[in-house]
Amino acid sequence: MYDLPVAKTVADAYRFTFSQWAAVLKYAAPLIVLAVIVVFGVSDLMRRPENFSGLTIFAFIAVWIAGVALAISFAVAMHRHYLIGPSARGVLTTITWGSREWRFLG
Repeated sequence: MYDLPVAKTVADAYRFTFSQWAAVLKYAAPLIVLAVIVVFGVSDLMRRPENFSGLTIFAFIAVWIAGVALAISFAVAMHRHYLIGPSARGVLTTITWGSREWRFLG
């Protein structure tokens, strides 16, 4: 059985990520946009708590699901970038959901 050099593997992963800022930002753009929308939505809700309703709860659940989906897509896109190289599809790589993302879930 082969022993994986864990420390070297983790160091290589961080080294690759920090050397690929353009790719990280490109793939994370949809997630960043969602985070900005959430921040402004929550700040608006804090200013006017009387607007809190069942629809607000539904919106938070929908945003949470979208955030998880985008985070998984980001992880798959970065893994593919590391293993295969840059994708010509750009941000579309992150916002699409297919068999690779389902396999990433397990």
